[in-house]
Amino acid sequence: MRRALNRSNYNVIDDLEQSRNTNLPPGIGFQDELNVPWSLLLKDRAYKDELATLHLFCGAVAAFELLDETQQQCSVFLHGGLFAIPTTFGNCVPSDFLPKRASQGVVGNALAGRVILSKKDSTSTDEGNIVAAPRSRCLVFQSSGCMYVGGVDIRHEEPETRFFAVTMEYIRGVTQERASAEGYDGNGAHSQVWVHEEACQSIIVSDDTEVFMILLSNPCMYRKGILHVISDSVHELDAAVDVLQTMGTCGGSVATLYCLAGCDFSPSIYGMSHDMFWKPFSMFIKSGGSLLAAGERRLDAADLLFCMLYLVRHGKKIVCTQQEQKGVISKEVQRGVLKSQEISFLRRSCFVSSHPVGSAEWSIDVRNFVADMSNMSNDLVPHREHIMIHYNRALFIVEKYWGKSSDRDIGHRVVGGCSKANGFETDGTVLVDCEQDVKEIQKRITNVITSCNCKGDCVTRRCSCVKTSVKCIVCGCLEEICKTRPTSAQTEGGEGDTQETTETSSGDVRQIADGHTESTVNVSTHVNEIR
Repeated sequence: MRRALNRSNYNVIDDLEQSRNTNLPPGIGFQDELNVPWSLLLKDRAYKDELATLHLFCGAVAAFELLDETQQQCSVFLHGGLFAIPTTFGNCVPSDFLPKRASQGVVGNALAGRVILSKKDSTSTDEGNIVAAPRSRCLVFQSSGCMYVGGVDIRHEEPETRFFAVTMEYIRGVTQERASAEGYDGNGAHSQVWVHEEACQSIIVSDDTEVFMILLSNPCMYRKGILHVISDSVHELDAAVDVLQTMGTCGGSVATLYCLAGCDFSPSIYGMSHDMFWKPFSMFIKSGGSLLAAGERRLDAADLLFCMLYLVRHGKKIVCTQQEQKGVISKEVQRGVLKSQEISFLRRSCFVSSHPVGSAEWSIDVRNFVADMSNMSNDLVPHREHIMIHYNRALFIVEKYWGKSSDRDIGHRVVGGCSKANGFETDGTVLVDCEQDVKEIQKRITNVITSCNCKGDCVTRRCSCVKTSVKCIVCGCLEEICKTRPTSAQTEGGEGDTQETTETSSGDVRQIADGHTESTVNVSTHVNEIR
């Protein structure tokens, strides 16, 4: 049901009406009254396109107002909008045009979804003098008064990547080669000076973090002096690339890590934020891992990263063997900079395994450790096959999509990607689990969770719990006569608030309780302790 909007609530319409009554030039806004609710307005695709295009044009008007105030020469590129412009026009700037919605609710209108730009001083309303500019091309306004439609088709389906293609096609950085010249210092001594330096710098303002990840994914954007402004912080692309190179990695690996943590096209990991991935990634790089490994090494690299991610989640920041742990602790003791409690904390932060880091046996040890520390299945390390599905999805996004954002055409027909090999269903949704995997998991859970309904005392092998050597916990047997149920003391021993007081060899007393403070430990008597 249509209802009229309360005009007193919309200053744009009131200001427009007031400008008509006072013979003032009309401002930017809707030129006809809206008589539909916003919910209906935003459901219609044509209205969505018109609103987005209108906001895009308002941005161009605001940009030229700033240029007039600062007396700067600049060009404004409007990409992704649906404009209809006059076939003939002279020198003009955005403020010379009057935007108007083309559809006005008319079904079958050829210009539906577009914004018509007509000159304010024009008296002609003939639609034959209007031409539709393709969405794949830019509408360019220059401060010199020239307006034209770009001749390059940029077929992108996302505004973030389309921006980079527009930048590569139209934004040419003014760079100067570094050249040497002869000169003299203040004391008359002969010297060689540099008279030219690279002078190009581009500022990208966007609150979307993925924009910076796309920058890192494109080496063609490096060494162009690009700054990314997000909220109240500034990120320098070239400085970030230099830091990553000193770490032994690259921007593509960091972008892949970001996708693994979750982005617009890839789901996040349960209970894991983006910040939690950086420490495991540093450990992963120090261990010689690479997220851009080739062939079968990719699965081993992804599995190693996820194992380290879950280890860090449980407070393990160093991975080593027993011999390596002794060396780490001995080195810190010899330095004499740590107290006994600090060395104890260092020992507890080590995950020690008898197998080499990254081996299949080491991966099993990690999964067993995490399983012992977990209370829910969501906290377990994912299966290697599921890690590979998620990794393939992230790698596809970075290499085939973000990494190609400077190309003119990265539409779905070119990029593809809707395949299970890339971690997506054929309809484009995210592939999570295979049906066969779900059935196997359900079968194993059924086998692990055993319960009985005995009428006796559950001591013979006729009881299913006795057969599997487990205690009756969630069974339907009689609690009063069952002899395999855990006693109250056994139940409270694992949980509860019981406290135990022990004394270390150094004479320090510690309390073991949930949430209480740690104690100091004598290193010499516990050097062989693993966890």
